[in-house]
Amino acid sequence: MTKHEGWIVGHISLHFDETTKNAHLFHLFVDPEYRRQGLAKIMIKSMEDHGSNLGAVSFSLFVVPKNNSARLLYEKLGYQENNSGHFSGIKYSKINQN
Repeated sequence: MTKHEGWIVGHISLHFDETTKNAHLFHLFVDPEYRRQGLAKIMIKSMEDHGSNLGAVSFSLFVVPKNNSARLLYEKLGYQENNSGHFSGIKYSKINQN
């Protein structure tokens, strides 16, 4: 969670699977007034660090196909499209480099 002056302006969640050692990122949201300021990148990096501390060997997430700005961000952060959709989303994954 990211706050500004006491208000929540961003949120992200992580689910760690002990069996597969995959950390799945979800519920990423940044208030529209605070977008394009690097908050999503900071939150993703923070969750990746948390996942690494839990023992994650990989990360995954789903994104709505029309969300091009999010897709570009994930790709800049090293995520690759897996072409295996979930519901109406596109799956991205990344191998842990830590």
